[in-house]
Amino acid sequence: MATPLDAAGSQRGRLQRRLEVHARFLQAGICPSVASAATSADAPPVQYFSSHDGARIAYRRLGDPSHPAVVLLHGYGGSSMSWWAMGHPQRFAGLGFFVVALDLRGHGASAKPTTPSGWQNDAEMRDIISLTHDELQLMQYLA
Repeated sequence: MATPLDAAGSQRGRLQRRLEVHARFLQAGICPSVASAATSADAPPVQYFSSHDGARIAYRRLGDPSHPAVVLLHGYGGSSMSWWAMGHPQRFAGLGFFVVALDLRGHGASAKPTTPSGWQNDAEMRDIISLTHDELQLMQYLA
């Protein structure tokens, strides 16, 4: 039976691992203000999956799927290409991560629903879960 001390030690271990990951990101110079000369020619080809409601969602992946995963989510008006233009996926993969960047519903090469039903019930979050859990079978990832 786990004791409160065991739980605290486990929590410290998880925190330590997260700090180590963040330190690796900083050492590689990964931050929003860092830009590179990456172009769409540098990006892997678009792949698609059918999400929870049948919507066709686009994503790109880079690196070894057996490595720790990082899922990159773009902001409003962006797409997965926003990340390649800044060089972040290449840097993450260079640090030994499996990188996944998706085009959120309504953006980039993904489906663009035109009815309210295409946006209900946390549709974008369910797309992310469909990709990470169902399509790629990732059990753990940073997003």
